[in-house]
Amino acid sequence: KSKHSLLPGTKRMLKWSLIGFALVVSLVVMGVGWVVSSLGGFETVDTTYAGSCSRIVGMPGAEDIEPDYATGFAYVSSYDRWAYASGDDKPGTIFRINMNDEGVSAPVRMRGTEDLSNFHPHGISFYQDEGRKLLFVISHRVPEAPIAGHDIYAFEIVDTSLVLVERFEDSGFKSPNDLSAVGTRQFYFTNDRKALEEGAALPEVLLGLEVTDVSYFDGSTSSVVAEEIAFANGVRVSADGLSLYVTAFRGGVTDVYARDPVSNNLELVRAYETANGPDNITLASDGSLWIASHVSALASTIHAGDPTALAPVQIFRIDPISQTIETIYEDKGELISAASVAVPFGDRLVIGSVYQDWVLTCAM
Repeated sequence: KSKHSLLPGTKRMLKWSLIGFALVVSLVVMGVGWVVSSLGGFETVDTTYAGSCSRIVGMPGAEDIEPDYATGFAYVSSYDRWAYASGDDKPGTIFRINMNDEGVSAPVRMRGTEDLSNFHPHGISFYQDEGRKLLFVISHRVPEAPIAGHDIYAFEIVDTSLVLVERFEDSGFKSPNDLSAVGTRQFYFTNDRKALEEGAALPEVLLGLEVTDVSYFDGSTSSVVAEEIAFANGVRVSADGLSLYVTAFRGGVTDVYARDPVSNNLELVRAYETANGPDNITLASDGSLWIASHVSALASTIHAGDPTALAPVQIFRIDPISQTIETIYEDKGELISAASVAVPFGDRLVIGSVYQDWVLTCAM
């Protein structure tokens, strides 16, 4: 009966192989933990909001809401993302809601988009010029496939109709998420990813890579004016035109840029921490910024696939004068999940979300 034993050199090799394997496993576990943490996977909030809220139903995927403070009307970008995921490519819609009504009145479907092909609205921007009111709308030809292209429409608002003024198309519209109009044909917009093939942007989203941008369209062509942003999302220009604000969804910040209204160039001057996943920005009538944050991008992603899964919400108010941040609303997802926009109006707050079939209106 023979006995076998490992040679000393072989033992050392086995030892270092085991150490190397353990190190690789540890690094993988640490890496996964970092990604989950950076996506807000360990973040939770309690539903602390004490005011009364009501639902205005019938507007699935009310991802963006733009107020007209002069009239009290607000325009809602609605697109049923859950239906699309199940194979039902329903065209999107722009709705109007009356914020003057403290009750829950039915939303009004704006006429004028019915004949547009592949209308999947996303970010919108309200702009008024010499009495004429315009609504700019980003539309994706194929959702979640930026390579298929995008259209940006300018509509004139005439009562409950949207009259098409112009359709803009440009190679710089790579993956537009939101926009902020500064003229009848001019606007800033965010590109929220660099890789454009379907699913190709996953690494940059998971790792929070600073590879996206803000661009400016001058009426003819676009150019990049701010870059190295981790998932550029919401964008808004101040009322005096001297500042531009943009949320970095994967950076957890709202950046403030000084804007040159002549050259339209931008210079980064500061950043506010606005939790994980800050989304759209509303410029209130008093000049303050209202930002809806997803808190946990991981929970929002799970909610996208499972409507019963809750996704937490935080809403912040930033005062650009005092440079202070106030948390206005927190919800673990019980009243509304994956909220993407918040609009203050008087003593009420109107909240929209990426997926659910209602807009929430709450007393403040």
